[in-house]
Amino acid sequence: ALPVLNEHRQLKFVFLPEGEDPDTLVRAQGKQAFQQCLDNAAPGLELLFSRLAEGLDLQTLDGQAKLAGLLNPYIAKVQEGLLKDLLRQRMADLTGAGRQPQQAVAQRRAPLNPGISNLSDRLLTLVLQQPGWWSGVPADIRAELVADAGHLGVLGEIIKYIDETVGGGDNGHTVEQIDAEEILVRWSDHPDAAKLLQRARRTSEIDPEAQRAGFVEGMGRLRQMLRAQQRKAALSSLKETPNLEELRKYWQLRGS
Repeated sequence: ALPVLNEHRQLKFVFLPEGEDPDTLVRAQGKQAFQQCLDNAAPGLELLFSRLAEGLDLQTLDGQAKLAGLLNPYIAKVQEGLLKDLLRQRMADLTGAGRQPQQAVAQRRAPLNPGISNLSDRLLTLVLQQPGWWSGVPADIRAELVADAGHLGVLGEIIKYIDETVGGGDNGHTVEQIDAEEILVRWSDHPDAAKLLQRARRTSEIDPEAQRAGFVEGMGRLRQMLRAQQRKAALSSLKETPNLEELRKYWQLRGS
């Protein structure tokens, strides 16, 4: 269930008395008893943290390292977004692992410039209508955009989901197996779900092959524009905090 959780979709566990299922509990104690169990449902992620921490001394480095090692594989399965950020922060509070400087967090969540936002907006409409076109984007561009999915809002979430589900076309799945309706269902509880549906139903008089070529070309331009913005942010960070680590980040981005 972890890959489909986000800040809008939660998981809870209901614990019934030993030997009972919902039917027997209602028959024996009434609907109110079952409703009380539902009201007392345990948040799934809170339960995960507490169960994994059982028996560990979190006052010691060994205990903190052990918990971080146990948590990391689970957190890795959660899609990029606010929920994953909160899970990382919770792990950092408990173990000290993965703690990020506030400057780095602010840089990663810096708002997109208008050019990137406008391009992302157009590409979001196209990927909602034709998710299979993602497989036509060159593999290196796909990999970089998936890595940067956290910067791209809903577009990032969707292309990451497509890439992880069908492997961007590299794992034997065909374009026809990428279901646009499934994407809409998965994002049905998103605050902008109605707008996403409108985008998916939007019609165009542009030739489909021209649209497809524009989609592929647009993804390439999006990658370039993101890199330019990241280089600018890294240079600004280097000027504010001149050190070897910031210099290394800047030169890595400059070479990309």
